[in-house]
Amino acid sequence: MDRWCHTAGMQPPRVLRSVRLAATSLLEDLGVFVAGNALFGLTLLIVVVATQLSLAGNLLLIPLALPAAAVMRMATVHVRRGVVGMPAFAEGLHHPWRTLALATGQLLIAFLFTVDITLGWSVGGLAGGVLAISGFYGLLALWAYAIVAWVLLLDPRADGQRVRYTLRVAAFVLVSRPLPALGLALLLALILAISVVSLLGIFTIGFALACLTAAHWVLPTADLLLDREKP
Repeated sequence: MDRWCHTAGMQPPRVLRSVRLAATSLLEDLGVFVAGNALFGLTLLIVVVATQLSLAGNLLLIPLALPAAAVMRMATVHVRRGVVGMPAFAEGLHHPWRTLALATGQLLIAFLFTVDITLGWSVGGLAGGVLAISGFYGLLALWAYAIVAWVLLLDPRADGQRVRYTLRVAAFVLVSRPLPALGLALLLALILAISVVSLLGIFTIGFALACLTAAHWVLPTADLLLDREKP
């Protein structure tokens, strides 16, 4: 049986509706999500302090992917099963080297796009403008793709699937639904920005809400798109 089969009764919601669904899911298992989010927030705090103390502290951005993946696993489990417990957090840590490798690649690509933006801004003129704009859109596309890819990688129904296949599915979803995926990326950036500014949000529910919002849109969208591709 195809692990990516469509879930009965689960139709892809509009991006804004996925926030309402995420809020409902958050309330249903609030204690569990707050606990997972707190572990992520604590790790984030350590990373922020380390980056202030030393330039090498920026390397800790890579292991930050581990608690982030664990919270995302909690979100995908809740969307699939309607309930989640702390064991799902541990499940998100089952493939640490895969998570670290993918996070490293993602950060390297993001760094290259950031360099393009910086160089383009400093050079100026038409060539500099094109370089900076290309870098900006590259970052935006990478962010949107990363959201879709991490949701699918941590979907319990994808356990056992090859990473390469899952990454292709993520690209398929992004190409098939570019505008909603872009809207989701911008919405999650806003949620995370508000959580960071409020400070309390990033340590309580902010990241969990972002993960749930992504899972509520990506999973049924991927299910439906792949179901339509079946002969």
